[in-house]
Formats: sequence, C-alpha cells, structure tokens
Amino acid sequence: MSWSDQLNSTLETWNKRSFVVSPDVDGLICGSMLLEKFPNATCIGSYDSQHILHFDNASSKEIKEALWIDLDVIHPEIICVGQHLIHLDKNDLLPRRNAHSFNPNVYFSQDHAGSFKGSAPGRDKYPFGTAHFLRWALQIPLPSRRSRGWSVLAHADGSWKTAVDYQKNAKIWYQDMFLGDELIQDLLNGYANDESSLTEHIGFVDELARIGVKSISSASRNSNEQNDWSLVRGYQALPSVVIGKEDEWLVKFRNLSTLISAHLGLRTLAPQTVTGRFSGSVKIKDPTQIARGGFDQFCESEEVFSHAIVSKKAIRYTKGLVGRD
Repeated sequence: MSWSDQLNSTLETWNKRSFVVSPDVDGLICGSMLLEKFPNATCIGSYDSQHILHFDNASSKEIKEALWIDLDVIHPEIICVGQHLIHLDKNDLLPRRNAHSFNPNVYFSQDHAGSFKGSAPGRDKYPFGTAHFLRWALQIPLPSRRSRGWSVLAHADGSWKTAVDYQKNAKIWYQDMFLGDELIQDLLNGYANDESSLTEHIGFVDELARIGVKSISSASRNSNEQNDWSLVRGYQALPSVVIGKEDEWLVKFRNLSTLISAHLGLRTLAPQTVTGRFSGSVKIKDPTQIARGGFDQFCESEEVFSHAIVSKKAIRYTKGLVGRD
C-alpha cells in the first residue's frame, strides 16, 4: 500500500466528526485542510505537548474519538497523524499507539539510529510539515506561486529552511512522497533565493508576530541563509496557554486560523471557548541511555502519552496524561 493510500485509510477509519490540532502554523493549516474535505467536522481541542484543551464542551469521549492531527500520541483509543521521529529503533512496536495512526517516519521505517546525520548521504528523518503530505493526500490545490499563501505553506514547520540546510535528505523524501509537487520542487530549487519570496514571507511573519506567534525556532541554528532570511526563522507556534487565561489564548488561536485560512482560501477553525484542560509533565531523556530494544518498556514504565525524538541526544516526552479522563 502506498503512503497516501495508507493515510487515506487512516482518514477513513476516523469518524469525520471532530479533530484536535497542534496550536501552530502547521497544525492549523492541517485543520483548515480537513474542513475543506470534511465540512461537517469540528475542531474540539488542542494539544501542545503539555496541555490538552477541550473546546466548546467537548467531552473526554469525544476528544478520544477525534482525529489528532499534526500530533503523535500513544493512546489505544486515539488515532493520530503526525511527522515527529518516534521510533528509537525501527523494530519498536509502541504497543499502546493506535494501529490506524499515520506517520511518514513510521511508514518508511525511519528511526533514531538512521537520523540526525546532518548533510551525510542517505535518508534522514522526515524534513517537511504534516500539512505538506496531508495536502497531497487530500488533493487540495496549491495557492498561486509567490502568493502569500505559497509562503504560508513554505513556512509550515520551517520547511523552507530545512530544504536548504538538509537538501540531500529533502530530495530523497521528495522522490519518495512528493514527486512532481510544485511547492516542494520550489523549496528545493530556489525559493530561498527569490526576492519576491522573501518579501511575501516577511509579510506573513509580520502578521504572525502581531497575532502573538513566538519567534523561537526549534530548528538547529547552523544554516547558511542570508541575514534577510534570518528574519523569518521560527515564528511557528502560539505561546503556551496560561492557566486562568485560556480564553485569551483562544482568541490568538482563532486569529491565527483566520489569517492562515484567508491566505490559503480555506475554512477557519472557530472554537468559542475553552471548557476543559488537562496537563502533563514534560521530560527530556537521552536516548543513548535506553538499551536497544528497550524503548517499548520505557514508554510503558514512564506512561508516555506523547513523545518526539528531537535530536541525537534528546527525547522529549510527556507523562501524566495516560489514563486521565
């Protein structure tokens, strides 16, 4: 089965009624794309790797039955679609992860041992955003080339920068997943050298900053981009929700979705109020401290709810949410 067939099979398994998103540019693009293809669906929650927010009186049962998009969680009742590196070893089973979930790193057996090699030849971890493969699978048309919407997609998960810094790896994934895709082709072949691209991209980042999107980048800082392009690095995620100020945060969430959907010609996510919140504890672990073949047991013993292997020497994971209402 091709990766796109497998992803569409995941979407067929989903009940098409509700979804939970990550509160960042990539996640909100994905949410609007889901609404484009599944207009009766509703965004009922958000998860930022620490806080699960319920919107508009969504029940815990509905949250578990929702599709979690641009997210990777380990819960048998939750179907998720994400692109973080989650296998320490390609033989890890992650037995509590829902079998219908989709992740390109899992599909192509990409693990920690085969990742974080810099510019070395061969496949590394998936280098683009969730929105890029979701758009391809759902066959959502691209915006006009060099438009603000084009910059929105280039910005998602810092893909414009990854395509420059790790071009060898990005080309491998292009060949395997996106052959013929005009946006990915552009990212690989000159987007970051084009003056009009820079103008539109800076304009979009200025809009993000006015909404309150953070400037801190999670990407490594070893790129060779020109100083002007350094102005658009980061600016991916909303700041973490402050306890007691959830509805103030939700205004920023709606504003970000409105901005993204307007530039892409898609529908806006419009939750009205935060009606529930559960919080976990975020931890960091050096993966070299976990014995080969021992990652499944580690996830069980630590009650890991979500995780991402973010570097050669760091797994970021969240505990304290497994089994919560």
